[in-house]
Amino acid sequence: MAWPGCAQGIPAAIGGIRTSRAEHSDLMLLLPRTPPLTDRMKKTDGLSVILVDMQQARGIGLTIRPIRTLMNHVTTEVFFDHLRAPAEDLIGDEGKGFCYIRTGMNAERILIAAEVVGDAKWFIDRATAYARERVVPGRPIGHNQGIQFPIARAYTNMRAAKLMVREALRQYDDGANPGPEANMARTLAADASFEAANMCFQTHGGRCGCAGDQDRTRGGGQTARHYDATVQGTSAYFAWLNRGKESAVLHLKAAKYMVVFLAMLSHADVLVQNLIPGAMARVGPDPVSAAARFSRLIVANIGGYGQDTANAGMRAYDILVQAESGIAGVNGTPDEACKIGVSAADINTGLTADARVLEALLSRSITGRGRQVDVAMFDVMADRMAVPLLHYEQAARQTCSTG
Repeated sequence: MAWPGCAQGIPAAIGGIRTSRAEHSDLMLLLPRTPPLTDRMKKTDGLSVILVDMQQARGIGLTIRPIRTLMNHVTTEVFFDHLRAPAEDLIGDEGKGFCYIRTGMNAERILIAAEVVGDAKWFIDRATAYARERVVPGRPIGHNQGIQFPIARAYTNMRAAKLMVREALRQYDDGANPGPEANMARTLAADASFEAANMCFQTHGGRCGCAGDQDRTRGGGQTARHYDATVQGTSAYFAWLNRGKESAVLHLKAAKYMVVFLAMLSHADVLVQNLIPGAMARVGPDPVSAAARFSRLIVANIGGYGQDTANAGMRAYDILVQAESGIAGVNGTPDEACKIGVSAADINTGLTADARVLEALLSRSITGRGRQVDVAMFDVMADRMAVPLLHYEQAARQTCSTG
């Protein structure tokens, strides 16, 4: 960016710069090149720091264009078109701006590193407290070395990062320029925080972020629990899907349990239900009213054939949906159709619902409101048959069974 004589207020033109929250900012530090770059100059020479009053400059040389993104802050593109920069807007000496900015970056890196060390401490404290409280079976899980060692390792790395933060801060306070120390502090703190977060996640049960081997149910619990007794008396299917989860049963027709259920919804991000249409409304808030009552709640409705179709009330089973969608017709042998060996309809529907919920969470980070997500097993598996369908419709070619 060429900007000769900026300190004297000579007009200048600068191309678009992408930054965040420019619409909500009052001031901007700009680092343009003031004297032209020559062969004898380093690339960092000749840069000056200019303080721009953004509100005053808008419309007379400064243009801000919003860019919509799936993030929780506003990204913008900023254009400078012959914006005048009087001498009083110059910070420090002309041509020495890179040194000023680098010093500010060191301070920022030390600050961020200190914050991240605090994050690591929080994760370690949460994991330690949970390891003391969680009793399985008959003693706290914190008595096990498999829990102790990861916590100790995370604590060790956190303390090492903290020491480097203190060293970088000491040098900065003494007036030095602790570039290497600031970078090392940031790197060590980021790694320590990441490891502490993962350790805390695993301490609480791993994949699902919550732990529990207790099933406080009545009447035997979920049907899938009793498919077989492969995993310590529990079915392999149930153990696979429910590792690290904790369950409870609420009799929603009783008013006192409905109060508990509504309290849970008030703090929940997502409600997933796969009851037949109308079942929730008979005992409590239906999906529509739940979404209206809790504006940030995302309600995921999973069914066999859709919530508003003629077959909405029909029961859906994996083997039936594989047959009805045509999946079984491209599996097996040319003489006999066959379902896929695993529960492909169930698994694909769950993965599709997961993706839709994540999309809704991203949308909520922008709008602040939840929404309903409808996923049907038949629709999911019919979509998996899109390629055979296109071959049939466009080329009159039927996809053969391939085993």
